Amino acid sequence: RPKPTVETSTTSVNWINDFATDAKSQRRVSLLRASMGLTAYRLDFESTIQIKGLGWVYRAQDSKNYYVSKIELEKPGQNPEFALVHYAVIGGVEQPHEQTPLHVGVPLGGHYKIRFEALDDRFTTWIQGQQGDQWMDGRLKAGGAGLYREGAEQFTLHGDFQVTPLAK
Repeated sequence: RPKPTVETSTTSVNWINDFATDAKSQRRVSLLRASMGLTAYRLDFESTIQIKGLGWVYRAQDSKNYYVSKIELEKPGQNPEFALVHYAVIGGVEQPHEQTPLHVGVPLGGHYKIRFEALDDRFTTWIQGQQGDQWMDGRLKAGGAGLYREGAEQFTLHGDFQVTPLAK
């Protein structure tokens, strides 16, 4: 098993906290410095959603070119419904969003265990050990990984955000 490149909390100096910001959408991207330039990797982290959703970025080349995946609250209430959403930001322009209903049971306020892989042009997300989404895009070949927030979204990272390089 390869050793993680970085295993650290978001308070570490290893993070670029203002990697990509956008006042209009209130977008905030924090990127792990040591992940910059990687082409194939796995992310492992756990998080709790406080408000609306939680997101992560990958293959982030600069503040205008990266991919985003998010778990978003679609229907609040006693039995909330969530969706797994992904899209690209290319040249600073948000591309069309793709959305998949999330059919994984996580109690309200519970921890989401996220595993994500970027390998070649294929991106796969697992939530609670179940594959939730897989998609392909070849525009961005390498770049860093980190956390993504937009608007009122708030989440708490539990433990470390791990980035493990993968052999092709």
